[in-house]
Amino acid sequence: MGRKKSAPAPRANALAKQLDTLEAVQTAQDNIGKVAQRVQMLEDQEYKLVQKVQQAKLRIRRCGVTVQALSDYPDDAKAFTQVGKMFIQSPMKDCVADLNSTAQGLIEDLPKWQVALDAFTAKKEASQKEFNELKTFLDKVRKEQEKQAAK
Repeated sequence: MGRKKSAPAPRANALAKQLDTLEAVQTAQDNIGKVAQRVQMLEDQEYKLVQKVQQAKLRIRRCGVTVQALSDYPDDAKAFTQVGKMFIQSPMKDCVADLNSTAQGLIEDLPKWQVALDAFTAKKEASQKEFNELKTFLDKVRKEQEKQAAK
């Protein structure tokens, strides 16, 4: 007849648990560096996008101030428009229309950039949460190892 299998010895269970913990610690240590790099990359991209949005808002404001200043002049007046490193003379209404179209284009782009910024922020927060969880796990394991070493 068949022999009954006995339960593994408590020492074997402790060894298996310790091996699982060691594998988890090794995996966490491998992943924490990658997650930290991802968080840093997302923070850099988020910073660049914030700068881009701020620059666009500043350009919109400058276009508005310039249009307001040019409104004092008659439409048939001539103004100089920059083309590269040179200037050409053009009617005032063309200059105003160009400034308005530049501002309008930036205004249309702002919501797209805001959506992208929100996405980067969400990804960064998720990665930061993952990093904190890994760090907490490793700290917990380290404290547990210190307790075991103290015994």
